[in-house]
Amino acid sequence: MYPMKKSLNGDTENLLFRPKLCYYRYPNCLVTTNRAFIKTANVIIFHWRDFDYNDLPRQRNTNQLWTIYNLEAPPNTALLPNDDDLIFNLTATYRHDSDIYLPYGQLIARNHDFDFKYNNIDIRYKIKPIVWFVSNCHTQSHREDYVTKLSRMVQVDIYGNCGKFKCPHSQQHECYQKAAREYLFYLSFENSLCKDYVTEKLFNVLNYDIVPIV
Repeated sequence: MYPMKKSLNGDTENLLFRPKLCYYRYPNCLVTTNRAFIKTANVIIFHWRDFDYNDLPRQRNTNQLWTIYNLEAPPNTALLPNDDDLIFNLTATYRHDSDIYLPYGQLIARNHDFDFKYNNIDIRYKIKPIVWFVSNCHTQSHREDYVTKLSRMVQVDIYGNCGKFKCPHSQQHECYQKAAREYLFYLSFENSLCKDYVTEKLFNVLNYDIVPIV
């Protein structure tokens, strides 16, 4: 993977893939950030957010597949340089039409019947209507404007940079648990309204006993 932040051991990282699963299916598979393998690698993955046009490999092996990897929405992504020599063979993004589909999460349809294990949720303790965890206060989707109008009609408690309540990143799980105990609904609004762009803002909250508003 190129360029990527240096891993703890200076070599391999668990970034795009699950290495153990990769090695199990393909024993000769190696996912690495060690540039000593650039000339012999079958695939080179470029993380677009860290991309530096002046830091490309000096020589390109014609048998290599160059892959652009990006999970950001277009409004938060810089344009590719207009250079005929910079040719990517594959895309790896959250979009369904990518060569390599890498969604933030998935909802998979059942292919057979099975018994659900229902948990009883006592909503008597959910005395607050809506909560929102947010750090970006000025977005392409203008979600903040919608929430401002919504707040005039119903109580919306905002945690993070855009509100008066705080939740340290290191305690995010505990904050979600607390929110699920006290609130009925959670605002799962994206910072950008783009095709197929559904992030952890929705998928994370599905792990808790709170209803997301999308």
